[in-house]
Amino acid sequence: MTAGALALALVAPAIAAPGGAHAGHDRAQPLARAEMLAKVEQRFARLDTDRDGTISAAEMAAHREARKAARAERLAAMSAEDKARFEARKEARRAAMQERKAARLAAGEPRKKGGWLARVDANGDGAVTRDEFAARALLRFDRMDADKNGTVTPEERKASRRAARG
Repeated sequence: MTAGALALALVAPAIAAPGGAHAGHDRAQPLARAEMLAKVEQRFARLDTDRDGTISAAEMAAHREARKAARAERLAAMSAEDKARFEARKEARRAAMQERKAARLAAGEPRKKGGWLARVDANGDGAVTRDEFAARALLRFDRMDADKNGTVTPEERKASRRAARG
């Protein structure tokens, strides 16, 4: 669950922008590293609600609660058929995540403890700085950028997603 929260927070904000764009970027278009960094900066600023230059556990908890409320509102506005499709997709994602987790544990990978904040907080001070936040996003971007040209194409994005699913 925290892995999902991290992915959402760093790479895929919950609400898609109009016209097929996601967080202001059309996934059918290539994404340059500089553009990704600008988006990371915007996400960090949105999460750092007290503007102290760090994201605290309290700020992340407030963000999660706000996302839950927004999701509940969207669900309330859905038709029964749309809700059923949404729930089926959610359960499929949850089952796939559990399978991946079981495979990692069976392969002897250590469990990641402490949630998102503990994994992203490189220096262990209990808060995520702008640099720590960006480092995680850059790592993901660099993994997706298969040809290392500083741009992630839709094809690279899809291949990365397939590889992550196993």
